[in-house]
Amino acid sequence: MKKAIDFRTVDKTQFKCYQMADGTVYYGEVAYLDKATGKLYQEDPPKDVELDHVRHGHGIQLYGRNGADKLCYFSGKWDKDLKHGDGGLLIFPDGVSQYIGGFRNNVFEGQGDLVLKVGEGAHHYTGGFKEGKLEGKGKFEHGLTKQSFGPDFSNDHFVHTQQLDRISERRLRALSPRSAAQASKASPKVLMDLFNMPTQASQEKFLAKVA
Repeated sequence: MKKAIDFRTVDKTQFKCYQMADGTVYYGEVAYLDKATGKLYQEDPPKDVELDHVRHGHGIQLYGRNGADKLCYFSGKWDKDLKHGDGGLLIFPDGVSQYIGGFRNNVFEGQGDLVLKVGEGAHHYTGGFKEGKLEGKGKFEHGLTKQSFGPDFSNDHFVHTQQLDRISERRLRALSPRSAAQASKASPKVLMDLFNMPTQASQEKFLAKVA
């Protein structure tokens, strides 16, 4: 499981506290952005240009409490007001869902650990992300069926490679050695949407459809 940045060890001498326009509260490092040129100042900003305060560096964004009085927040690194860097921790309003891992331009990127509430359970994925979606190597446990999927994912989908041993023994015997070798190399890939999988679906039922 990925580890979030331990803010107990972060130097807070430059931290500031702001209430944002949406009512949420930010506590962390800031910089000053020249809106006209895009230049960033972290200290001693010029007084003759229009500047915006932006979240930049280590910081914590407090979104408030949900109905169960659980605090929803993000802690991690920021780049010009965007969540950006490894070790971020995002706690969702439902009180169960959370993400620990990398961010890039405000979305999940790199390696991460994601828990998503679904019904009375929760999906759990550990592995790679790209542009906010499951990508690369990982492991996904379905929150309702309790099935595990992996290790390959692409564009938020599990990539199933149909191996030769999934073909029935009867069909195997009917193949010549050369044909069997060709079938083994082919290994057609099928994408499976795990987030929208019917609750009664099973991996065996899925494999039967693509065999």
